[in-house]
Amino acid sequence: MKLKVLGCSNSWTTRWTSCYMVNDDILMDCGCDAYKAYIQTGKPLTDIKLFLITHFHADHLYGLNVFLTTVHRLHKQIDYKPTIVGPKGIQAMCERVFATSNLIEFDFTGLVNFVEIEDGSSLEYNGIKITAHKLDHGDVIDFGYILSQNGKSIGYTGDTTLVNALYGFIEKCDICMMNISRMLTNLKHLGVDAFKMLLEKYPNKKLLATHCDEDVYNLPLLQDKRVEEGMIIEI
Repeated sequence: MKLKVLGCSNSWTTRWTSCYMVNDDILMDCGCDAYKAYIQTGKPLTDIKLFLITHFHADHLYGLNVFLTTVHRLHKQIDYKPTIVGPKGIQAMCERVFATSNLIEFDFTGLVNFVEIEDGSSLEYNGIKITAHKLDHGDVIDFGYILSQNGKSIGYTGDTTLVNALYGFIEKCDICMMNISRMLTNLKHLGVDAFKMLLEKYPNKKLLATHCDEDVYNLPLLQDKRVEEGMIIEI
């Protein structure tokens, strides 16, 4: 399994927003400008067959407007049904994103598979087991995903704060990418303080910081522990 980081930031930095490509045909999150990072790979957006969306914030979702527009324009030529996985309401949210981007409504029924997940939901895709785990992003439902193959696992939290479920999530991963967005943990995001504690608690896990504000991204502590655009992780 190979994961390539296309975008790893929030909406308030100079870097691309959240978008992680797995084995050339899966995207975990698709932030508002992440499609630009994807286009730079030289691959057509129609290569992506599976989207895993963690939660309904623009820096994790709104790049889907370009994908949905492609489906709209090429729906008579596309001979497959891409799948978009996300929290309850994912279809309505995607249709809203498309409508607000294109100022028209379009019925995607029959053209896209929408899958609503719950805590513990799992699916198989091309030999990869994908499990969803409910975390806590304040007043927004967030699901982290763990992708497992050949006895190895990569986890991605989306956005979460420090909750008990996060410990179980990390314990299931060999590598865990987590949102270290702030200096201090708050009700919506993990901070550097929590990251330090988790590094000490899990010395045998590879923990990586993503979704960082600029001041966090540039900390010496994170120089060898941060997720960067273009990074490739293989397990």
